[in-house]
Formats: sequence, structure tokens, C-alpha cells
Amino acid sequence: MYFDIHEVLKKLYPDDEILRENIGHEISREGRLLTPDMNIQKMTFLVRGIFSEMQNKEYMYRDMVSHLLMMLVVEIIRKLQNSDLPEKGTMTVDIFPAIDYIKKNYASQIRVVDLAHSCGMSESYFRKVFGKYMNMKPMDYVNFVRIQRGCALLRETNLSIAMVSERIGYVSASTFIRNFKRIIGCTPNKWKADEENAKSKFMNYHVTALKGWLE
Repeated sequence: MYFDIHEVLKKLYPDDEILRENIGHEISREGRLLTPDMNIQKMTFLVRGIFSEMQNKEYMYRDMVSHLLMMLVVEIIRKLQNSDLPEKGTMTVDIFPAIDYIKKNYASQIRVVDLAHSCGMSESYFRKVFGKYMNMKPMDYVNFVRIQRGCALLRETNLSIAMVSERIGYVSASTFIRNFKRIIGCTPNKWKADEENAKSKFMNYHVTALKGWLE
């Protein structure tokens, strides 16, 4: 059975691109998803239900298949959370609370200790888990999200650099410009002047980039 996991994730999380990317990466990454000792009764039931709907093609079968696929993906995410995959680090779902916290509070002051508490971890352990999975430091990820939101404001409004900087959580325009150049490779003004080129360049960055990608 083949299906586009990213299309299913769009239906599950239509307003959270970062979350979709993180889950999609975890599902697609190398490693065993299912192990012999794992209880997959629910997944078996869902897969059989999908096959049955596709074979019988009863009224509204496409809608039913869509719902079953979404349930299957949710069950896969659960298995990822509970599985023991050595050398792969903590599963994405363990740091979802921190990612969600950043998404909702990027415009405010964010401390790593607050992110750690949102996941029920100590700060030192959280830094280790976050770095192992995301391949970047927590505050580097905060900057990534802020610059992403800054790009949206630059593209969709006529706000000044100083106002954009304030709205996305930076204490000064110079800090915003410095981080923007580090991530995008040019100044905010240059990005806005050459929007199409800059937009495609930004989209080439992945949250799970190699270590040191912001250095």
C-alpha cells in the first residue's frame, strides 16, 4: 500500500508546516518502525479497512479511506513515540510541546529552561535530546522560526524593519538583521527587493539541517 504521507499530514495539521515537516521527517527517516514484539493490532485493523474500502468502493469510500489513513498515521506516530530505536535519539513527539511552545510564543522572550519544562525534562537533558534529534540548539530553532515569521511579515506588509523585528521577538533591529543574514544569506531589505529568489532560497533550508548550519 502506497500513500503520500505529506498529504495526510496536511489534513491532520493544516496550519502547522513546521510540525508537519518534523513528523514527516521522523516517519521517513532510516530505522525500524515496526518490531516483532510490537502490538500492531490497531494498525492491522486500519490497513485491512483501507483495503476493504478500496475493493468494495461503496458510497463515499474515498472519504472513508481518507479518515482511515489519518488514523493510521496517528497510530504510526504513537508507535514512534513508544519504540526503542538505539542511536536515533528521542522521538520527535517527545519535543512536540517545546516546538508548540515556540510556535505560540516566538514573539516573546523564550528561555531554554521554559522549553525544557514544557516537555517535562531538565534543561540539560532537554538540550541533549533537542540537539540529537533536531541537529541544532534550541535557540537556533527559535531564531529559525522567528526569521520564518519575519519573512512572512516582510512579504505581506509594509512594516519597517524595526517594527518587524519587534513583532517577532527581537529586542533590536540589528539583532534581527544579523540573524536574518545568518539564516537567509542577505539582509531583510535585499530579500524583500528580490522576493522570488529569496523565498525559494529560504525554502531550501530544513529544520533538521546539519549541525553548525547557523554558525
